[in-house]
Amino acid sequence: MEPLAAAGRRSTVHLRRVAVIALAALVVTMALATQPSPAAAATVLEVDAGYAGSYRPGAPVPVRVRIVADRLLRGELEVQVSSNFGDAVTVAVPVEAPGGTVKEVVVVAPTEAGSNRTEVRAVLRQDGSEVARGSAVVQSTADQELVGLLAGVLAGREPPGAAPLAIDAGTARFSALGPAELGAAPASLAALDVVGAAPDDLLSLDDGAREGVLAWVGAGGFLLVDTPTGEEIAGLPAEWQPAGRGRARAGLGEVRVTDGAMAAGNWAGLVEPTPVVTGQDGHFFGGVTLDGALATDAGLRIPRLGWLVGFLGVYVLVAVPLT
Repeated sequence: MEPLAAAGRRSTVHLRRVAVIALAALVVTMALATQPSPAAAATVLEVDAGYAGSYRPGAPVPVRVRIVADRLLRGELEVQVSSNFGDAVTVAVPVEAPGGTVKEVVVVAPTEAGSNRTEVRAVLRQDGSEVARGSAVVQSTADQELVGLLAGVLAGREPPGAAPLAIDAGTARFSALGPAELGAAPASLAALDVVGAAPDDLLSLDDGAREGVLAWVGAGGFLLVDTPTGEEIAGLPAEWQPAGRGRARAGLGEVRVTDGAMAAGNWAGLVEPTPVVTGQDGHFFGGVTLDGALATDAGLRIPRLGWLVGFLGVYVLVAVPLT
């Protein structure tokens, strides 16, 4: 009987070992099944919005989304914009990102007038399932002029740091304008006050990008071109050429030459305050006031409202006795 008992014990031990091995295999299989695939783990969204981290409340804001993936992705990119008040707005666009590449998509989304902080969230979906997400936050401009610089101005360099305006009315903040932003112009440029260009930048743009920049100028944008005074600007309509005056009206906007100041890196005092832009009554299309347009024709500049209010406040303190 003992040999039979020993055999039974050995059989029981063997069965237990088999059960333990099977259970371990099942646990490993379940763990592998719940882990994301290598392609899904490698999919990343990098989100950036506005210009130099800022935007103009009420104006469309460009949202740049870099899609990094190691497999072909065909799906939908959802961009949601929400401010410190008001309802969130979602813009969805179809996207296709080839495997092993980095693709940048620019989505232009509306912002709430009067807001001072806007959150941007981007979600990439494929076949109804979320693949990746990212977010960014932008702040409203206050006594700042947002300036976009074309490639010829930067010549491979990083944008300069903030610089004081031509009068003590705030600062200019600079950002690079790449193919993605220019491809979505003029809407993608709506948050900018000024665009800076090298002498041949306009001519070097493709037709769509050049038309977008010129449409932005005609609707009230201000274009600085780093050419000498009196020299013709390539790619600019004849009626917008500054000639010997150094500046010229261009629709509701303006073109001004900077005589090589940008190439020399002389940014301080280069940018002038642009006219107040709002959606209130008494404004032309593009937001330029009647007095602003007349002042521009006369070669004058109208400072932003914040600076004007500050000036009037100082005037009251100095000229009017307090009782």
